[in-house]
Amino acid sequence: MKCYTLRIFFLVFLCLCILFPGCATRKEIRQFQQDHSEIQQRQELLEQKVNSVENRLGNLEAKIDTIFGVFGGNLEESFSIQDEMLRGLRADSRSVSTELNNLIETLGARITDSDVHIRRLIIKLDEVNLLLSTFAESQDTTGKMAQFDVNDPEKLYQQSYLDFTSGETELARMGFKQYINLYPQTNLADNALYWIGETYLAETKNDSAKLTFEHFIKAFPDSKKIPTTLFKLGILYAKKGNIKQAIEYYKNVAANYPDTPEAALTEARLEELIEIEKVETKEAKSKGVKTEEVKTKDIETKDVKTKEVDDTQKKKVKSKRKKKKGKIKSDRLCPPD
Repeated sequence: MKCYTLRIFFLVFLCLCILFPGCATRKEIRQFQQDHSEIQQRQELLEQKVNSVENRLGNLEAKIDTIFGVFGGNLEESFSIQDEMLRGLRADSRSVSTELNNLIETLGARITDSDVHIRRLIIKLDEVNLLLSTFAESQDTTGKMAQFDVNDPEKLYQQSYLDFTSGETELARMGFKQYINLYPQTNLADNALYWIGETYLAETKNDSAKLTFEHFIKAFPDSKKIPTTLFKLGILYAKKGNIKQAIEYYKNVAANYPDTPEAALTEARLEELIEIEKVETKEAKSKGVKTEEVKTKDIETKDVKTKEVDDTQKKKVKSKRKKKKGKIKSDRLCPPD
């Protein structure tokens, strides 16, 4: 409508210019044409913007109609329902998370209990394996013992000695014991008993070795192994701290078996042990003197304290007697009522 009016105005203006050329110049006409074209362009841009806005409004109205159609026309109520649903979902999620945490803790406790149970089972399994291995070793030892030719004392002794030199001390000890039980009167019986003591020494069972060697001395006093046995007993007693008994065994070797290799080894050890015994004796005496001095001081202190107590008691008794005498005198001086 606006465009049509402008066109009419422009045609009228042209006619007037043609009819009255003196009233307007060409320059003014050109300027008018430019202004008209600019106005027309602006008008077209405005029309395009208006159309765009109208289209957007139409789309917005359509969306609003769609929303109202979906929610029944009551948006506030729909929003409140959605809010309640969200709150319910949050509460459910919290309860679910709490249950999950409790379940995780329960599972962790069960896993811990299972670990403890598994460890106990492993320990029991190790014990069973140890028993099985011990049983297998005993079976193996029994099998090896069955290989001994017990009918031949020489072979039995040699086999036992070979086991000892090979490091099979327990098996060797079993063989030597069997030899002594079967052939106690042979020339090698003393050697068999001696090597039993050596098997204990190899296993660092010093007490068992000591008992075996002492039994050897009593059972075979004329054996060639006596100097060696006495020397070994000296070593064992010295290790145990019984210096006096060790010196006795070393002196026995030096005095009764002077030409033996053990006697040569005994000299240096004997001198060392005698010096140690002297030092220990001095220390014991000094401790004894100190103990006696302490006892004497304690007795003197007790006597002094006892005397002080007696003097105090005597003073108390005297003061009580004086008080009684004074009371009796006062009673006598006072007239009767």
